[in-house]
Amino acid sequence: MVSKPKVLVFVDWFLPGYKAGGPIKSVANIVQSLSKHVDFSIITSNIDFGEPEPYKHIQANTWLQQDGFRVMYLDAAHQKLHVFRKLLQEENYQTLYFNSLFSVPYTLLPLLANKLNGGNAEVVLAPRGMLGPGALNLKKNKKRLFLLGAKSAGLFRGITWHASTSVEAEEIRAVFGGRVKVKVATNIASAGTVSTDKIKTAENTAFFFLSRISPKKNLLGALELLAALQVQRSVNFTILGPVEDEKYWQKCQEVISKLPENIVVHYDGAIPNPKLPEVLKSFHFMLLPTYSENYGHVIVEAWASGCPVIISDQTPWRNLEEEQVGWDLALDNKQAFIEVLTKCVRMGNNTYQVLSSNTQRFLQQRVITDEIIQQNKALFGVSHD
Repeated sequence: MVSKPKVLVFVDWFLPGYKAGGPIKSVANIVQSLSKHVDFSIITSNIDFGEPEPYKHIQANTWLQQDGFRVMYLDAAHQKLHVFRKLLQEENYQTLYFNSLFSVPYTLLPLLANKLNGGNAEVVLAPRGMLGPGALNLKKNKKRLFLLGAKSAGLFRGITWHASTSVEAEEIRAVFGGRVKVKVATNIASAGTVSTDKIKTAENTAFFFLSRISPKKNLLGALELLAALQVQRSVNFTILGPVEDEKYWQKCQEVISKLPENIVVHYDGAIPNPKLPEVLKSFHFMLLPTYSENYGHVIVEAWASGCPVIISDQTPWRNLEEEQVGWDLALDNKQAFIEVLTKCVRMGNNTYQVLSSNTQRFLQQRVITDEIIQQNKALFGVSHD
């Protein structure tokens, strides 16, 4: 029997955490889909994103066996260079996988530890959209200094870059040069089921925003679009996600306080992943004018719940109107967003049901495919079935 390759994964947050959104889902879906072919070990923090307290009932700083993989939750005292050096020496890993570019404890320190150890495992790093123009322009001076220092130290020399799309592959080469090794493997999505009992009329339109509340996700832009709507009918807009930037959230609240009476906004906070499908059953459309997504798990989750999406053109998901599963619009074309939002408000149930059912076809044909599984296997040296 051929032994499975051993892969050590470093990720800032992992299950049962959910507040970091996409990064957790990216790793969880890889591990759950490939655990029959790859021996995964995961090193992560013992707190969820933005939380001051550790997970309850989870023992820290020791290996815990899960269904098909093992995981170690480190407390802050153990997120140290010498700890990583010791952990890397415990096993003969074929691959080290990093799920972030700018993380100090879960990318920089383990990378440095591996170099100091003289490790010969293949290093694969997924920047997760952090090299896109929209993402680099946020806190750009800090990021430029970081990249300059990392390049000077040779931390990224000889590694393999995991790009989720061909566009991200070009973004990586634009920053690190055309000769770097890049493997393209689309993110693995989890399937969902559509709600068959939601009805859409011109009098009951429910939009939602699902993401962290930070400038990159552009909740403020979404609220300003709703403020510009010239409709008299009732519109509901629900915000789902943790507050990452308090000052930014205050700006959003200021806009909310000035919205017309017919536009009602609810903030429901972060929703645990197992509860999300049930929550999304009550909504019709997702509104996410994001500045940058290298994949957009929340977009897939919207489709899985039968919700067409209204997003920016700064994601891999394009030509959505042609596919009849949503709209991808230029951020500088505010009028196009307003026209689509108005169309959605006025939309009747027959038209809506066509769009909603199309999301399931689109998921099966474009999102959840065997080709994507094979791409991800190749990341870790697993041959095609």
